[in-house]
Amino acid sequence: MSNVKISALPAATTPLTGTELVPLVQSGVTSQVAVSNIKTAPAGSNTQVQFNNASAFGASASLTWDGTSLTATKLAGAHNGTVGATTPSTGDFTSVTGTVSSGAVATYTASGANQNIYSRYIGGSPNVANVYVGTDSAAGGISGIGGGGILWNVGNGGLAFGTNNALAMSLSTTGALALKGASTSATGVGITFPATQSASTDANTLDDYEEGTWTPTLAFGGGSTGIVYGGRVGNYIKVGSLITAQCAVDITNKGSSTGSASVSGFPFTVSGTFITIISSQLVSWTGAGPCQLFLNSGTTASFYGIPNGVGLGWTALTNTDFVNTSQFYFTMVYKV
Repeated sequence: MSNVKISALPAATTPLTGTELVPLVQSGVTSQVAVSNIKTAPAGSNTQVQFNNASAFGASASLTWDGTSLTATKLAGAHNGTVGATTPSTGDFTSVTGTVSSGAVATYTASGANQNIYSRYIGGSPNVANVYVGTDSAAGGISGIGGGGILWNVGNGGLAFGTNNALAMSLSTTGALALKGASTSATGVGITFPATQSASTDANTLDDYEEGTWTPTLAFGGGSTGIVYGGRVGNYIKVGSLITAQCAVDITNKGSSTGSASVSGFPFTVSGTFITIISSQLVSWTGAGPCQLFLNSGTTASFYGIPNGVGLGWTALTNTDFVNTSQFYFTMVYKV
């Protein structure tokens, strides 16, 4: 093989098996070595990932692989879904880990202030930017500990929470928390329940709250012919199944209807006979004793009194016990 140019040699069969021998000069002596023993020392230290650094091996402590986890501490990029060096400005992350068998997992631990995780919609379709946590068969969530939390910035929109792709509750920018089925346009700070109660079977669950007004209507024998009101107003508060109803009525003409006296229009139907009269007063009537209202069923209460002011018997009041200038006020608590 003397004086034979390398270019004149026949081509070797590839790929090489590693057992082929090649000459090399080592310490001034020409020797032979198997291809499998020709190695270049890796760059960096143990677990650092190798990369092409100007045609030479390069490595960095910012990217390591220990056979199980890939750790990156300087992921750089600027836009469109890449991890950005502009937000946060340093681009520093402690770890990005993943297990192929169970799906990708990303862990970000802030080492300073104003370091955030972003899911940002920039354009195109669909126009959403969601962060999903958990799976259909396992619980998932995002929690803030020691002053941390969730900051949601999507225009002037609120923050929605749900499970299985269904809305469970939403938080408005004003601080109103709307539970499932409640109005999401509520203003102010507070908790909004659905307009129609979704009753809970748990005795320890508050499942409804409502404030409103109602119109009290005076009747005699179920009729209200000719009754003229100088004023009437009613309001109520509903907490769970408990109603507190208030009423103030004055008349200028009691009309021509006859029979037992009653007031109707209560905002909710009473359940059973759970009733508490906190206070009641009938002004300008023909009797001398106290009077009360009893809400036994439905939404209509009956007047009872002790006309002579003596004795223990309560008598149902009628149109004859009222005058054209009668007034009545009461606060009643009952259960629905």
